Amino acid sequence: MNRKTSDIWSHFTIIDNTTFAKLSDNANNIKRALSILKLKHFGCFAHTLNLVVQGALILESGLLEKIKTIVSFFHRSTSANNKLNTYQINNGAKEPKKLFQDVNNSPKGLTVDEWKITKELCLVLRPFEEATRAVSGDKYMTASIVIVLSQGLKNVCDELLNQNYDPRVNNVLKKLLSGMQDKDRWGNIENSKTLVCCTFLDPQFKNVPFTESHQQQTKSDIIELITSIISNTSDNEEQPIRISTLPNDSNTFSIWSSINSKVAQVQPVGTNTSKAIIEVQRYLEDGLQPRNTDALKWWKDNKYNYPFMSQLAKKKLCCLGTSVPCERVFSKAGY
Repeated sequence: MNRKTSDIWSHFTIIDNTTFAKLSDNANNIKRALSILKLKHFGCFAHTLNLVVQGALILESGLLEKIKTIVSFFHRSTSANNKLNTYQINNGAKEPKKLFQDVNNSPKGLTVDEWKITKELCLVLRPFEEATRAVSGDKYMTASIVIVLSQGLKNVCDELLNQNYDPRVNNVLKKLLSGMQDKDRWGNIENSKTLVCCTFLDPQFKNVPFTESHQQQTKSDIIELITSIISNTSDNEEQPIRISTLPNDSNTFSIWSSINSKVAQVQPVGTNTSKAIIEVQRYLEDGLQPRNTDALKWWKDNKYNYPFMSQLAKKKLCCLGTSVPCERVFSKAGY
């Protein structure tokens, strides 16, 4: 697989310095191939969420199979489906169980306790569905919300454990939390420098999602990256065209001497690092943008206010949090 991946890159003339991260699902063969190629790899966050949820729902596999059987029955039977639709329209039947009894070979229905557990499981899994939908968008950047979603899911699960749910549902919740703490499955999301950088560069979040110590480290990392950009920009800039003046002669009186002395006094003498610090500090002091702000458009509109940070944002914010958009394109193409 690593040989095939390398051949594809050669065919499309994709070179290493044009990419800084590779995104794929969490299959071991994919991760192994990218490791052999010595490429930075990010696992699809949506796939990670699915693995965590599926691992927790194993505890209720019997109930899920029962529900699947009932759903499949109504999908296969036109008569049963018509009766179900009639019931939903006339939602006032005193004996809804007759809907199952009037149809031949109907599956056994759920008990009262199973209905209660199913309803509570839907409430528990709803935040995971919301997170999956959010990170699977294809009209906005998604890498910057991975850490935010990760923290949000953990906090919600902790809150749900304090609800008066059935013990079986609480067991599923604990399994979900355990899955999000498993480094082999969940990974070390909040310590990923690329994801941290993307979150910091999103004007909706900046350094808010991080702890105080993590904020300082992240700020230092961003300043270092921007300093490098400033250094490269300074090296590649053409020397400005200067107005020619007469040779510097003590006996010559120049019309430019007074303005030259004033300009020399106001020329910035800061280092590249100090310039980066000033730009980052101004960015942090600027207010957070409203939720659903198009961060890429924001950086385009503010590139003159943050000339060097905008270059970093242009490079880093192209990173995706999930491979779902790519898979969606392949599905539409018929693959």
